[in-house]
Amino acid sequence: MLSGGRPGIYLWLNRDGKALTWDKFDVVANHNEFVPQEKITDAGKSSSYTEVVVLGEKHLLLIYDRIPHSWSMIPADSPETNSVWVVRVTIE
Repeated sequence: MLSGGRPGIYLWLNRDGKALTWDKFDVVANHNEFVPQEKITDAGKSSSYTEVVVLGEKHLLLIYDRIPHSWSMIPADSPETNSVWVVRVTIE
């Protein structure tokens, strides 16, 4: 597996272990579908730095961030926060 992006955030999985073909998953699209109140609206709204932790043969954790004001400071009157997201991925 590979994870990363810029622009965007992606997870690539190679199912046969030969690394010749990869399935690409759009993590931002998945995030926005399931957490619409905290969308990642464009490439600048995440650093696109990721980490993957293997939990077993068919499970992993994907870790990424959301920075709603890009690299600018969050205004004092804003309800937004920078956040780190951890998603459990099951490989079928």
